[in-house]
Amino acid sequence: MNMEQKKSVLVAVRKYLEEKGYNHFKAYLKGLDDPKKIVEDITGEVFKPDLTAHYKGTLHVYKIETGDNIETNKEKFIRKCKSLQQYANEKKGQLHLIVPILQFDKVLTEINKNNLENVGILQIDSL
Repeated sequence: MNMEQKKSVLVAVRKYLEEKGYNHFKAYLKGLDDPKKIVEDITGEVFKPDLTAHYKGTLHVYKIETGDNIETNKEKFIRKCKSLQQYANEKKGQLHLIVPILQFDKVLTEINKNNLENVGILQIDSL
């Protein structure tokens, strides 16, 4: 996915969330602060949420997941999800993966196989 596609998705998701009452957005978009980078405990690898927002005081962390990571590096996909999930849990929040409909089953299967709880999936038409 190129940067323009990613920005387009983030703009659409932000607009959708704003309409639902979310606020305090951080994203890699012009005019917004960048979300906090998350460092994985074991490897020290840095993962970046694509967007964070608050709803009624609760933090929601969003990451675009095209499904490519599952095919090329499943272990990294799981570490990334666990790190972002742990961060969201520490803030009493929730992790949401933004996933193309065609990749939904693949992503959901890996989430369930690895017992990742408290992970939402926001399906989009395409990336």
